[in-house]
Amino acid sequence: MNIRFKVMFIFVLFLLAIWSIYPIDKKINLGLDLRGGIDLIYEVDTDELFKNMLAIKVDQLKQSLEKNNVVGATFKSEDNGNAFSITIAETSAENMKRADVSLEVAAPAIIAKSGNSWRLTIDREKSKQTVMDAAAKAVEIIRNRIDQFGVKEPLISTVGESRIRVQLPGEKDIQKAIDVIGSTAQLQFRHMKRIATSLNDKIDEATEEIMPGTKEDPRSDSVPLYVLDKTVLMTGDYVVDARPSFDESQRICVAMEFNAEGAKKFADITGKYLHQNIAIVLDGKVQTAPQVQSVIPNGRAQITGSFSDEIAKKYSIILRAGSLPAPVRKASATLVGPTLGNDSIHKGVVSSLFGAALVFVFMIIYYKFCGLIASFALTLNIIFLFAIMALLNSTLTLPGIAGIALTLGVAVDANVLIYERIKEELRAGKTVRAAIEAGFDRAFSAIWDSNLTTLITGVALYYYGTGPIKGFAVTLSAGIIISMFTAIFVVKVILDLLLAGRKAKTISI
Repeated sequence: MNIRFKVMFIFVLFLLAIWSIYPIDKKINLGLDLRGGIDLIYEVDTDELFKNMLAIKVDQLKQSLEKNNVVGATFKSEDNGNAFSITIAETSAENMKRADVSLEVAAPAIIAKSGNSWRLTIDREKSKQTVMDAAAKAVEIIRNRIDQFGVKEPLISTVGESRIRVQLPGEKDIQKAIDVIGSTAQLQFRHMKRIATSLNDKIDEATEEIMPGTKEDPRSDSVPLYVLDKTVLMTGDYVVDARPSFDESQRICVAMEFNAEGAKKFADITGKYLHQNIAIVLDGKVQTAPQVQSVIPNGRAQITGSFSDEIAKKYSIILRAGSLPAPVRKASATLVGPTLGNDSIHKGVVSSLFGAALVFVFMIIYYKFCGLIASFALTLNIIFLFAIMALLNSTLTLPGIAGIALTLGVAVDANVLIYERIKEELRAGKTVRAAIEAGFDRAFSAIWDSNLTTLITGVALYYYGTGPIKGFAVTLSAGIIISMFTAIFVVKVILDLLLAGRKAKTISI
């Protein structure tokens, strides 16, 4: 490759790097430890998760008993929903045999049999993986919500089996973040039987329940009560879009759109319950219970209620992102002030600059003019590294600054290997040009091996690490790749440029 082309190539890369990072305060994202923001810890409500798991098992069991023509089965909730008992009134041998077969679908729930009754509970010890799966799913749903919330570069990860850490750099409104993140937003469509006069109204506890609505008049303390079928006709899992809108009375509502499967299901439901009331339940409250006037085939519905514009926007975000697999409890909420961030930035930058200055001084004293060339290459290394971070939209954290400082040491190590090889070749009597060529050739394999092993470590840290560890891994890995380029290519081009067109007998090294 022509020497002029190489010089132009480096110059163009330098200009592109400057363009990528200028102005640096707007192009480089700062993490929570540098910028300040909100640090939240949530915990999956395992009690509710296990209750939901048990409820699903009971529904499956009801279907299995019905399918196998089991006669006289009654269900009763016990221990505040943590257990269910099933009793078979018809105890003939054939009926009990069909019941035993039907109960097989309840596994891996714990089944305790006593005569013609069975008691179902969830084996919590064997359900640890379910808890971890719920936490992992919650992380993805929370990330989708925050993306729509507008926070740049949030850090969201699981901690242990059931905890979730959410870091929101630059955010200050804790309550707003909690409202969006922590709302379960479990949307259900259920058949409404009638309006209840009180919580003590007589109902069929096996198939019905009383659920509160929302205040129709904010000045009043009265809350309407609804008698609903326990059977959930449809959930919010089919929602593909939700937006704040206005109903026919110009009240704020949330307009929803279902996917193809949801549209068909909704059309079937509205057809089955024509001229009856369908309750729309959100987070355990009946938001509205309109009467179905006609079949709705277009896959659209709306939630009306006493919504403010802010609440309508919140529910729209949550419904688009999906409901959490189980409720999450806020374990802690911390507002990281900008003073801590500025102090961390100052100390990190000062320590990095001080370390770089020491490296530059050492290289210039020990390797003279060649040390100055290496120092120039290190400066380019830092500029290129920030450019890569800006282009990848990665976040700079305090460990990331440590990764930059470590990168400087790794980068200069390659120049030390090359220069020592050149010195050996000069002592062996070779010319300056031959010594430089041999020095680069012989040092390359050692540089490649050491950098490759470090790069593998960086990739492993990025893949398995979370939060600040990933920030460290990004700067370390990118720095290693760039240092290979600057130490081998840039330094070699500068030396070739200095030797071009003349036969130098000595070199300051």
